[in-house]
Amino acid sequence: MTRGTLKATLLVMLLGSASTMMQAQNSGPGLIARVLTASSVRELSVPSFSSWGYPFSDRDHNIYFHYDTGRFDEAALLKLSLNDSNPVIYKLPRKDSDAFLYGAASVTPAGEVWMVCSKEEKGAYLFSFSSDGKPNAPTELQVQDGLRPQSLVAISSNAFLVSGYFGYGAPKALQGDGFLGLFNDSGNLIKKFDGIRDKTDLGGDGSKPQTEGGVAGLNGNVYFLSAKQITVLSSTGEIVKMIPLPLVNVPKGAEPMRLFESGGYLMVQLTAIDRKRNGYHDNRYLLMDESTGEGLALYAPSPELGNVAVDFSRDTGLIFSKRNHAGKLQLITAELK
Repeated sequence: MTRGTLKATLLVMLLGSASTMMQAQNSGPGLIARVLTASSVRELSVPSFSSWGYPFSDRDHNIYFHYDTGRFDEAALLKLSLNDSNPVIYKLPRKDSDAFLYGAASVTPAGEVWMVCSKEEKGAYLFSFSSDGKPNAPTELQVQDGLRPQSLVAISSNAFLVSGYFGYGAPKALQGDGFLGLFNDSGNLIKKFDGIRDKTDLGGDGSKPQTEGGVAGLNGNVYFLSAKQITVLSSTGEIVKMIPLPLVNVPKGAEPMRLFESGGYLMVQLTAIDRKRNGYHDNRYLLMDESTGEGLALYAPSPELGNVAVDFSRDTGLIFSKRNHAGKLQLITAELK
């Protein structure tokens, strides 16, 4: 996939609204897709901007975008607060942004922003940022060269779950292999988890969605999403349990891509890429009970919501981001039914 095609695909994800949805089908025994509609709309007073990939939120429901500087791999994050119209930009200085390539970002429960970056396929590094967006010195991770980080869970300021895959800069035997490891703030590998992170087809055409990783729960556990299961880890890296995904008769081509957690509920985003619509991401949301692993409901966003969920709360439902006709960013809440 070319950079231009990738950019177009990701912009469609953020700006587009669903006009044709996948047919509602069972996601498991007895689960039929329920259409979500808007229960409230909030318009943010920030200038229009473009971004890459999916936004994410922290525990205070601030929203973070990998904003578009013209380079997909530039480490640049924009934070929007619901209570403050002034955005915060987290960005490496020019001398570092050319050398360090963006992998993923995460926020600790205390609100500290972290990024994981790679350096010309010769290493992987953690950056922390001050509250005004200034980066601290990088910490090199003790991991084989060639790792391309794709997701980061900042469990605390001293514990980080990093996942990704080994690219062409890795030894031949490792190329395409998945990686999942727990690191401390000194970059030491505390624990490596084999057989959990899926392999990556380095020669793929981008038609299959790539799972984005995990989330930290309020209960202290970390939930890591892969193609067929959710692995629950303790903050110290012990495997608590594995929850199979109830993916019986999901819409054709849909793959688990993102994960939300709130109040004992897990929400899995299932994504199918429509190549006939310029790589449009057609999303469904599967609600699960964390304790039992049972699939509780399957949701399909209506066109008024768009298709980009940025936050989930057991109390309020899913929050979607979408631009209106005037170019203003809207946050649209959809209560679960």
